[in-house]
Amino acid sequence: MVKEFTLEDVAKHNTDEDIWVVYEDKVLDLTAFLADHPGGEDVLTEAAGQDITQSFLDIGHSETAIDLMEEYLVGKLKGGAKKASGPQVKTVVTPAADATGYLFPVLIIVLSVVAYYLYA
Repeated sequence: MVKEFTLEDVAKHNTDEDIWVVYEDKVLDLTAFLADHPGGEDVLTEAAGQDITQSFLDIGHSETAIDLMEEYLVGKLKGGAKKASGPQVKTVVTPAADATGYLFPVLIIVLSVVAYYLYA
């Protein structure tokens, strides 16, 4: 039988020596993973005692990271997690899609046109 915890139970595990988090409906003890976390210790210590589901999805972790969670499973969230309706969509902003990516070339063109009319 899987042990069940409330969010209040998880919130009590919020120190550098005792880091529990919730991902979806899973309760994880990440204390032993602290030194190995690729994003640094601070990321986990700041998330200690909280639901990390949305921030974990926003980062876009690999399948390996998701599979690794099973090693740290201590139970499940009592009542389950409230899942978002519809598919999860990950948005990636690239420099080409960012408006500031066009600023420099447009500025060069404008300055070239101004210089042409001033000095021609």
